[in-house]
Amino acid sequence: MLFALSAIIFSCDENEQTGFSVTSPSSPSLAIDLDFTNPTLIEDDSEYTYTVTLSETQVVDVKLHVVQIGGTANSDDYEMTDLISIPAGYTSASGSIKILADDLIEDTETLQIQVGTETTSNAALTPVTTEFTILNYTDGDLVVDLAWDMSIVTDDAGEEISATDFADLRLLVSSTPDNAGDIAQADGGSFETLVLDASTADGTYYIVADFYAANETIFRDLDLTMEINQAGTINGMTYEYAAALNNSTQCSAAYFVLAELVKTGDSYTITSIGESQPLLDAEGEWYFFLYDSWGDGWDGAYITVTLNGVSTDYSPTADILEEYIQVPAGAEFSISYTSGDYEGEHNLGVVQPDGTVLSWGTAFDGVNIPEGTLYDSTNVCP
Repeated sequence: MLFALSAIIFSCDENEQTGFSVTSPSSPSLAIDLDFTNPTLIEDDSEYTYTVTLSETQVVDVKLHVVQIGGTANSDDYEMTDLISIPAGYTSASGSIKILADDLIEDTETLQIQVGTETTSNAALTPVTTEFTILNYTDGDLVVDLAWDMSIVTDDAGEEISATDFADLRLLVSSTPDNAGDIAQADGGSFETLVLDASTADGTYYIVADFYAANETIFRDLDLTMEINQAGTINGMTYEYAAALNNSTQCSAAYFVLAELVKTGDSYTITSIGESQPLLDAEGEWYFFLYDSWGDGWDGAYITVTLNGVSTDYSPTADILEEYIQVPAGAEFSISYTSGDYEGEHNLGVVQPDGTVLSWGTAFDGVNIPEGTLYDSTNVCP
């Protein structure tokens, strides 16, 4: 019997002795992904979720403790998941933070949490942290969040670049549909959050985005996302604007009007607008004075006047050519110059409908007429 039992034991297939019991857990990396666009949380009993992700699956459950490691908030301000368990064979699990509403008037608070501690079980990993801003606002306050992303998320070398590293935008509320920002402004180092206080006078306002700074070597369209919240009334009202801004145009005149905001007491009416800075108004009669100081024409040079997509070239054949061009309201209108020989002889004067004089050439300022676009009504940074 003893011999038979031994035979049975040693005849077991070798594969039956393999499996989780002899596999050593690896050392995965850990990441936190917010399931919302802006790490700014509101004191209105809303619950915000996030996802914790391992870089590779494990053969056993991984249990991660979540603790507060910094910030001015305390346990009276929030409730959160304090233990996250990622099951064996899976790479992610979710946690949540609920920001508790109260009647206290408080300053803006911060909350820094750490996922993973020295008590993490069944995996050797480096803990990760993230920080939130907690806004305190009353029923009559309106919270506006602005986030953005690029149409192409890599640079010219194919390296991924984050939206906030690529561009820094401002979020503004103006009394006119522009970027005056005379009512409220937000200009942080990341996505923007602005609180329009309940004490703001009733009226019609405009929510506007523009550039504070952006990459100046590669150019991308920016897609904007605006979210509106008001305690107990508006919850996560979201608007999206594709290709709203492009960093090739960065100046004080370049902005995007997101929405019209009408405030009546503690009530707000939001109407999406989604318009960039309008064209420069070129309406009226334009006068052109083309002059050659030698008197024999422009030697192959000419200007091109383009009106609503139709281009016409002009060049003097003697000393002077005068032209009058009527431009209708809202037209796309541009003037460009193509050089020729003897550039020092060529001069151009233009009088706009409002009497503003534009001039180029050695007879006016001692410098040759520059090659390329001289005026463009579609360019908000002339």
